[in-house]
Amino acid sequence: QDFKRMLFNSKNNVLKQMWEDGGASVTEVTKRPPTVGKSFKKSISELVEQMKTKEPFYVRCIKPNERKSPEEFDIERVTHQVRYLGLLENIRVRRAGYANRQPFEIFARRYKLICPTTWPTFRGSPREEVKTIMHHVNLKEATAKDAPHDFALGKTKVFINKPQTLSYLEALREKEIPKMILLLQRQWRAWAARKYVRRLRAVFIIKLRFKRYKTRKFFNLIFTRFGNVRSHPRLGAGLIWPEAPLVLRPFLRNLQRIHATWRANEALRRLTPGEQR
Repeated sequence: QDFKRMLFNSKNNVLKQMWEDGGASVTEVTKRPPTVGKSFKKSISELVEQMKTKEPFYVRCIKPNERKSPEEFDIERVTHQVRYLGLLENIRVRRAGYANRQPFEIFARRYKLICPTTWPTFRGSPREEVKTIMHHVNLKEATAKDAPHDFALGKTKVFINKPQTLSYLEALREKEIPKMILLLQRQWRAWAARKYVRRLRAVFIIKLRFKRYKTRKFFNLIFTRFGNVRSHPRLGAGLIWPEAPLVLRPFLRNLQRIHATWRANEALRRLTPGEQR
């Protein structure tokens, strides 16, 4: 490090750029690096903290054959894996209890569309919402310990007794999804139509305001240039007419004709009787 510091303090800029590490302070350089044990302990602690934030979910993979072929299925090999992993015992345990269990919020969010009372919003607790959905589809709630039932409500979860019940709920949900899609399409089309009408109305208003502005500007120019035409030496003969909007061009021609007639009559009126002869 002393060698690096010496080269860093050199007056040669090339050497100074090559040994930038020599600019570090003595306290940073002399600090002992972490040992292997401390690094390992820190990594394990971070891994444990990260695993605490996750929800464990186990996936058991079964190899259909040893050749990794997608079209080959070895029954003996698969049966051996199923028995070795204890999948049959696991299935028997699951069937002895409840086939499915879900938190109230997740269950209600997934199946709320099958009940008109809970769709699109439900005013009540998630537990009451789940109960309303189940009663709407005529499923029996567990009232006694050994009484036949389709579901049971816990403190935070709903327990489905049979897989057929969950399949029944999924079938009802699949039946309602096209209706929801049509509803969303209808709402989106209505929003798009309202947006188009608002834009079209805004265009009409802008065009109307612009036409009014052009009209007022035209008449203001007429009043400015021909307001004192009676006192003009030539009665407005040399004045330039303003350019009229397209809709006022026939009006401008009539106005020019009226002005020419008035100017002729006014010129004749100003002549003396001798000049008129």
